[in-house]
Amino acid sequence: MKYIAALILLVLAMACSAEPLHILVMVANNYGGNSMLNREYYERKGWEITLTGVTETVSPCSGDLPQLEMDILVDDIEDISPYDAIVIWPSRWWVNNPYGDLINSDAAISLLQAANSQGKIIWATCGGTLLLAAADIINGKRVQGQSGNNNAFVTIYTNAGATWVGQSLPPVIDENIITTTRGQFLWELNNEAILTTWLRNRNQTGRVK
Repeated sequence: MKYIAALILLVLAMACSAEPLHILVMVANNYGGNSMLNREYYERKGWEITLTGVTETVSPCSGDLPQLEMDILVDDIEDISPYDAIVIWPSRWWVNNPYGDLINSDAAISLLQAANSQGKIIWATCGGTLLLAAADIINGKRVQGQSGNNNAFVTIYTNAGATWVGQSLPPVIDENIITTTRGQFLWELNNEAILTTWLRNRNQTGRVK
């Protein structure tokens, strides 16, 4: 039944939304190939995306992928009100200090905290839940994310007050926080969670945050 309800929400969202969603995409160094699948989904939906990172160009995890040019540096973002969702794209999680450029950025942490305080949709995939933990915005939340070697990431999630429910699951939605994994196989379902959450928020508040 929950999948039928989600499908109904999707149909209503496509019927009712006159304007495209505006997505702020946070890109960490060593970004992953599944990012391109996410981008394909946004383009198919006609969403407007803005890429942001710590540096003007961000390198991929593989030589088969291009370097990405950021639209704006995270340090230069002064207003997040135009964005319907903040999205953290996948990055190589098995390297030393994964997502470290964003985790060590005061501007990135402040942006996520501000987005959370405003009830913005915040979506993370793969090991991106580490960044949510660093921003201290998952206390009391149910999340998924890569477990890390010897469950090292799980310790980080739980130390941040979250309940880790596993990985390789459908999207886990807890209020405004969406956590996902299996981006190569669940990329459409993972991204549809943004749309269903956006519609739910609009129905609950009468407006989209």
